[in-house]
Amino acid sequence: MKTIDEYIETFAPEIQKTLNEIRNFIRKEVPEATEKISYGMPAFFMNGNLVHFAAFKDHYSFFPSPSGIDDSFEKELAQYHTGKGTLQFPIDKPIPWKIIQKVVQFRVNQNLNKINRRKKMARPTNKKELLELSEANFNKLLEFIDGLPDEIKTKTYKNNELNDRDKTVSDVICHLHEWHLMMGNWYKVGMSGKKPAIPAEGFTFQTLPALNRKIWEKYKGTDLKKAITMFKKSHKDIMALIEKHSDNELFSKKKYDWTGTTSLGAYFISNTSSHYDWGLKTIKLLKKLVK
Repeated sequence: MKTIDEYIETFAPEIQKTLNEIRNFIRKEVPEATEKISYGMPAFFMNGNLVHFAAFKDHYSFFPSPSGIDDSFEKELAQYHTGKGTLQFPIDKPIPWKIIQKVVQFRVNQNLNKINRRKKMARPTNKKELLELSEANFNKLLEFIDGLPDEIKTKTYKNNELNDRDKTVSDVICHLHEWHLMMGNWYKVGMSGKKPAIPAEGFTFQTLPALNRKIWEKYKGTDLKKAITMFKKSHKDIMALIEKHSDNELFSKKKYDWTGTTSLGAYFISNTSSHYDWGLKTIKLLKKLVK
């Protein structure tokens, strides 16, 4: 089946009536949303998946996604069966329209917030944006680390709490630092008219895991305070290189032979703002350990 009408028509008249009521209620709440059949069920989309609904033998199911059932709904949902991202309403009971309304609006706000976060994290397209986002992500990363309890900051993790390579917060920071140094070397060699070994001598982007493992071995056991000091210094050095260039020099593709088909700015983004964001997301995994 390709349309919601076709889906609804497969049910008995009394079920069709309720499905149409649910459909029209959601339409009224979010008239700008689009309808489609997704995973074999009626669905509404606006800035991404909003909600799905369906009928079964003894209940109607409402699917607002696993993150769409907020803790604040707990009291209202106590009388209904719920699962991961699922609400079930008995087929012989009145539909709880207030709950559906609250959940739909909650999902609308979730999707809008997601879009706004993406806009804030948009890839830089000029020198000013690159400098500002790099500095912002650099500061967010260090501020988050500073706010962690000392026992979390300095602990060695052995069960992939960070990832399958890094065992300490220091490992993550040293990884970022070493990629700064690699970027500085690519820049120095490339700007001299020679072709740098990117990402490193004896490695390709297909063998990055081996290279990153080598970096981990190089810095294993480094004190966090020392790691942060090195990271701050190499960040400052990379920012100074960015400052030397114009928008045209940074963001024109094929401007320099050594950057290949991409731009100099793309290399800087990968080693600053984007990489800092990775570092923050990685270390944020430890937040669940804070009591």
